[in-house]
Amino acid sequence: MIPGLTIELSVAALCIFTFGVFVASRLVSLPAALFTSAVKVLIALIYFSFFFNPDWALIDGINYFRSGRELLAAGYTPISVFDADAVIESMAAAGGHHVLYDWYNVLSQWVFGDFYASAVFMNIGLTFVSAYLLCRIVELLGFPSTYRNGLFIFFSLHWELLSWTSLTNLKDTLVLTLTVTSFYAGIKFAKFRRPRQIIWIVILLFLFYWIRFYVPLLMITAVLIWSLSMLRGRRQLFIVLGVLIAVAAYGTGLGWDGVSEGLGRLSLGADMLIGTIRVIVVPRPWGIEPEYEFLTIAAALHWIFVVPTILGVWMLWRTTPQLRPLFIYLGIIFLFYGAFEELQGSRQRIQVLFIYALAQYHFMWCLLHYISRTSSATLMSRK
Repeated sequence: MIPGLTIELSVAALCIFTFGVFVASRLVSLPAALFTSAVKVLIALIYFSFFFNPDWALIDGINYFRSGRELLAAGYTPISVFDADAVIESMAAAGGHHVLYDWYNVLSQWVFGDFYASAVFMNIGLTFVSAYLLCRIVELLGFPSTYRNGLFIFFSLHWELLSWTSLTNLKDTLVLTLTVTSFYAGIKFAKFRRPRQIIWIVILLFLFYWIRFYVPLLMITAVLIWSLSMLRGRRQLFIVLGVLIAVAAYGTGLGWDGVSEGLGRLSLGADMLIGTIRVIVVPRPWGIEPEYEFLTIAAALHWIFVVPTILGVWMLWRTTPQLRPLFIYLGIIFLFYGAFEELQGSRQRIQVLFIYALAQYHFMWCLLHYISRTSSATLMSRK
């Protein structure tokens, strides 16, 4: 699928490297931005140039690539996404309305060329955007610049993010970016009450319909649970009314029959709890299937960081109440996927990776600061 190191591949890598440096340098120093962007881009460039494994491309990734190529071959361009006939044709080919990522592949191939890795490099670019918006979230909540800078590098180079986004062409990276953007817009609206954030949220809800329709409903559920359990008075009433209006509008647009059909497929009870545990811990580092062997290192680190993740969530829950909707959403996502046996995989975690990566980073930040203070106190006592 990739005939070695090509001009097209090199151009794609150079463009995303430049974009990554531009985004990263808005938060971190130029050397740190160059390093972070180089690591992310070089992994993909070297892999697709010299070590490409077709088994790791995954069926979904190949299908997305082919859909984009077929739409381009039919004479469509990225602008055609605004053509109703073109969208209808893509929906017929996809067998449903989840076609946003097919058009994303049209865009990537139109920009970089007709090869599988074009969308992969676009996804790497999206991870810089996700990392930047995550840091803007913690900035809104008053975390210091040193914390934000470290978080940007940590999340950008997170083992799961690198494993999934550097090698595979999957829509989960786009879902991740849309999810981070949604929470950023929501937290910014809660802080500044600017109407334009509502406009952004409506646009994001619309985009989710075309890629993973149920995500907004789960987000809304998280906000509702948070408001009912954490808030009081007029603010609670305002949020609950807003949530109910959003549910009614989105459910009407989606179709209540589709919503009820999806709810009817839920596997509740003990099966759901077992499935939730599977979603949290898979894959096992010692039992990875051949087509997912690229996750071996990431799986081992994921297991190592289970306890630090839990502790990080606990610490942030206590100290930063504004982040509680994110952690409630994280729990809802795990429970939701735990109710569907066919969706109990590590891939489903990508869209919420920014939440538990934040918890992991916060734990390590606090641990390092504790060690630093302890060491300083010990040195002072010896003088």
